[in-house]
Amino acid sequence: MIKSANRNIMRFRFIKEYFQEIVTSLKSHKLRTLLTSFGITWGIFILILLLGISGGIKEGIFDLFKGFTQNTVWFYGGESLKNSDKRLTGKKIEFSFEDLDRIKHNIAGVKNISPELNRPGSNFFAGDESGYCQVKGVSNQFFDLKNIGIAEGRSLNLRDVQEKRNVAVIGDRVVKKLFEKKQPLGKMIEYNGSYFQVVGILDSKSFFSMNEQNVVFIPYTTFREQVNHHDYMGSFGISLKGKEVKNKVEKVKQHLGRKYHFDPSDQNALYVVNYQDQLDMFDKFFTGINVFLLFVGCCMLLSGVIGVSNIMFIVVRERTYEIGIKKAIGATSKEVLLEFVF
Repeated sequence: MIKSANRNIMRFRFIKEYFQEIVTSLKSHKLRTLLTSFGITWGIFILILLLGISGGIKEGIFDLFKGFTQNTVWFYGGESLKNSDKRLTGKKIEFSFEDLDRIKHNIAGVKNISPELNRPGSNFFAGDESGYCQVKGVSNQFFDLKNIGIAEGRSLNLRDVQEKRNVAVIGDRVVKKLFEKKQPLGKMIEYNGSYFQVVGILDSKSFFSMNEQNVVFIPYTTFREQVNHHDYMGSFGISLKGKEVKNKVEKVKQHLGRKYHFDPSDQNALYVVNYQDQLDMFDKFFTGINVFLLFVGCCMLLSGVIGVSNIMFIVVRERTYEIGIKKAIGATSKEVLLEFVF
């Protein structure tokens, strides 16, 4: 028992002296120690910084697009180059309003659906003020599809659409053109001989409303009666619930292809924008960015490692005689190696 206690005391003294010698060696070469530490620390810091920046930008973009890309798909009609029999054609593809009801009832999981009727910019009037603005005819579900918020007032509702009301939701740039510093809610704006009551103002801080700030939104049923009397539309959007989004999109394409006699695979006839696919592309892009930044960071870290290796080589050459003395009095190769590593 006494021998065991003495052995422990000797081991403790050896370890104490061991680390005292290491500290003494580091203090005697302060500049070398500082530069070596800085090289390794800087390499690790840059690696963490690069990956952190990339990860932060990725999370920010994904959070920004989260609501907008939640299974939202837009369909745009074009000009078919091939019909369903693979024969060449030049037919222009436009959709009927009946398609919206059929898609909603025949395709499982359709949550929101809305046409997007466009009219090029025209003059709007509010009292003595006038401004050049775009007008769009949409349903009450359009703003959910586009993830556009309302800053003041309300959005279009179902009764506005069903009763073909003369109401409008306007963007911030429309407010500045027609009302300056006046309160626009409840006021009337005139377009093409028709008057519309302003019931809502778009949120100008929303990322997704930036392109819509110079637009006057009215119910699409009102648009058809007072702006454009056509019985067709060029585009519409849907949002889907659940999984298998691609299969449901394919069913919509097949339905439209059968009705309008075009090849569903013809992207010139039917252009489909699936925002989930856009999100997947962002994911792949940032994966590549992360791999590149990881490579750059590792290269910088490797340069620090090479510097440390060179310093270690110099240190060993400087202390060749000291190593010989330690080996002569009983130090093992392992003990000498550990001292240099520490």
